[in-house]
Amino acid sequence: GPRITSDVDPSADFARYRTFAFFSPLAIENQGYATLTSGRTKDAARRQMEARGYAYDEKSPDLWVNLNAYMQEKTDVYSTPEVDYDYYYSYRARRYVAVPYWRDRTDVYKYTEGTLNVDLVDAKQNRLVWTGVAVGRVGRTKPEERGAKIDAAIAAGRGLVLLTPHLGSFEVSARAVVERWGAQLPLTVLYRPARQAFLRELEETARHRPGLATAPANLSGVRQMLRALKKGEMVGLLPDQVPPEGQGVWAPFFGQPAYTMTLAARLVQQTGAAVLVLCCERLPGGAGFEVHLLDLEADLPVGSDEAAQVQAATVVNRTMEMVIRRWPHQYLWGYHRYKQPRRVAAAQA
Repeated sequence: GPRITSDVDPSADFARYRTFAFFSPLAIENQGYATLTSGRTKDAARRQMEARGYAYDEKSPDLWVNLNAYMQEKTDVYSTPEVDYDYYYSYRARRYVAVPYWRDRTDVYKYTEGTLNVDLVDAKQNRLVWTGVAVGRVGRTKPEERGAKIDAAIAAGRGLVLLTPHLGSFEVSARAVVERWGAQLPLTVLYRPARQAFLRELEETARHRPGLATAPANLSGVRQMLRALKKGEMVGLLPDQVPPEGQGVWAPFFGQPAYTMTLAARLVQQTGAAVLVLCCERLPGGAGFEVHLLDLEADLPVGSDEAAQVQAATVVNRTMEMVIRRWPHQYLWGYHRYKQPRRVAAAQA
């Protein structure tokens, strides 16, 4: 969220202030007329003042409220140490060996920064008594535009499958969805429980919150997700996670065959649910997060045969590639995407 600072006149007696009005002309309306932005800002400021017990009075206000806002383009440069490997042939070992070395990776971020100033002025003494400043990044899309896709899926009542890659803060993305829509529809997320008991307890404690349910990555978890979708609820899974043997197909991922889960396509085909890509961009400098909702690169093909499953997995992988290319520095490249699938015990087959 935005960084907020404030300052106050220690000699001001706020107990005697009862009414307020907007200063004229407002600094935010320096063009000489009201704009849509200034109107929305005034509405928000008035709601906040009235919520704190102040009454709006244009004729004899105790406080003048002045507002100002502006935007500027900013550039941040960050250097991050990372490890890489060079390969040399060892005549003694008679094979190539990997030699690690450290280097600095430089990332350049360009963004728009917005600043909002709110001043409270003693109307009788014409003296500033309080000022607040909020500074934050201006999102590329409006919050209502970002949420319109999920709102439409909820209104359709067919359930919603959210695909989240190993990118950015993918744990935060589920929390953001639940915070916004959890009161309307719960979200069930698929996860693989840790082998260690203390880690399992930590995972469950961290992920437990109203409106968010977890489903283990096994047959019972799949059934749990199917039941949720048939009730018109939301489910979430990481489509770039390597599934167990027999639960995926080989499909290209960045030009190399990768064993890819078919669960997302099966859930959509069996329930008629909508599907969206959900990712959470981690903003630099500890500025917070930005949630993005994207469409698949193409519609998922219909069919249960292997050819259709490979086509569906290819669509999912191409979509993941599109997302990763957009934020390559935030993808969890350490995850072994090209590994062989693990075998499943006969009792779970």
